[in-house]
Amino acid sequence: MPGTAMIGSTVFRKGFCTHALHLRGKTLRELAELLGYEQSRLAAGASVLFLQSVPGPHDFQLSGYTHFSDGAVQGHLLKPAERAPFQMEALLKTEQGWSDADLLKHKQKMIGGKITISGPERLAKLEPFTGYSPGELFPPGKGVFQVRLIREMRFIVKAQILPGQKWEGDYK
Repeated sequence: MPGTAMIGSTVFRKGFCTHALHLRGKTLRELAELLGYEQSRLAAGASVLFLQSVPGPHDFQLSGYTHFSDGAVQGHLLKPAERAPFQMEALLKTEQGWSDADLLKHKQKMIGGKITISGPERLAKLEPFTGYSPGELFPPGKGVFQVRLIREMRFIVKAQILPGQKWEGDYK
């Protein structure tokens, strides 16, 4: 359950991740705007999670940037069933002519570069203390890198951000 894990504990999660550097030094309000959360979702606080092992190319989906709500262009305006053709990987295939092999090759090139588990660009997840509510809206964020882990992977709980605080920690 969100918000219950102690700092330093291990949790298994999937879903959207970004680079840790985007989470550092921001208030909960700024993080909501950056990542595409309703303000109320982060009002109680959030945990910063660091991915502990590098995902393989079949462990994640390209999701563009956080202005792609749910990984889809203008996803905040579409019903979930309508989003699939507008999600990043589908767009690369239909609009750029990428094959499955092209997509796989691109993901493999990202691993160790854009997809890493050390330094400021390490993959991190912001987990709100308030859980997801069916029908919750995700407005477009301000456009920072994101990928979606499609299988649960191991994270360490690095920090918790409480109302009125900013996470100013390190990337270790």
